[in-house]
Amino acid sequence: MRVLAVLAVWLPVCFSLTVSAQERPTVRAARVEKGPVVDGSLDDAAWQAAPEIKGFTQHDPDDGKPSTEETIVRIVYTEEAIYFGALLKDRSKVTTLLTRRDNSLSESDYLKVSIDAEHDRLTGAAFMVNPSNVQVDMILHNDIAEDTSWDAVWESATRIVDGGWVAELRIPYSQLRYSDRSVHTWGINFTRRIQRNNENARLVNTPKGESGAVSRFADLVGLEGIRARRRFELSPYAVARSD
Repeated sequence: MRVLAVLAVWLPVCFSLTVSAQERPTVRAARVEKGPVVDGSLDDAAWQAAPEIKGFTQHDPDDGKPSTEETIVRIVYTEEAIYFGALLKDRSKVTTLLTRRDNSLSESDYLKVSIDAEHDRLTGAAFMVNPSNVQVDMILHNDIAEDTSWDAVWESATRIVDGGWVAELRIPYSQLRYSDRSVHTWGINFTRRIQRNNENARLVNTPKGESGAVSRFADLVGLEGIRARRRFELSPYAVARSD
C-alpha cells in the first residue's frame, strides 16, 4: 500500500514536468560571417540564413488567443554580437511616439526582446524599440521584476513600410552576462504591443492568473563558439547648441 501511495504522488508530478517541457518552444539562431547592416531593412543576405519565428499569443485583451497581426522574427549572430530582425505586419496604421530614450512606450507600438543569456530562468536583459526607433532597456531579475535604470549600449533601426513596420537590433555580447562555454542555450522571449487594439502579444505568454516571466522563456539554441566579453562599450554622442 505504501508503494502505491508513493506512485500516486510521483506520477502526477512527472506528468506535470513533461507537459511543462513540451509547452516551452525552442527557436534557433543562425551563425553568419558578416552581420546585417542595421538600417531598418531585412534585405541583407544574412537574414535568409535564419529560420522564421512566429506564432505570437495575446496576453491582452484576449488572453491565450493568437495575435491579431502576424509578427515574424529572425535571429543571427557573429563573433561580436547577436542580431534580431522583425517584420511586424499591420493592416492598419502604425501607432508611434517620438520621445526621449527610456521613456514609457505604453502609448506606442513596440517590440521587446527579452534575453536570459545565463539561462538561470531568473535574470536577464530586455531591449525595446518602437517604430520611431526610441530605445528602452532594462535588467530582468527575480523572474518577474524589471529595472529600467540600467543603460546598455546597443544599436537599432526601424522603418515603417507598407503593411506594417520593420525593426532591427544589434546587441553586443559585452552587454549580456553569461558563462564561457562552447555551446550555449539562452532563454528568449518577444513581446509586441499594438496600441490601437490595446494588444500585448508574446512568443511565450504567461496566462493571466499565473506567475512567472523569465522562467517561461523559450529556449534559444544554435549559439556556438561565442565567448563572454568585458561589459564595456563606447557610444559616440554629440550635443549642438545655437543662440
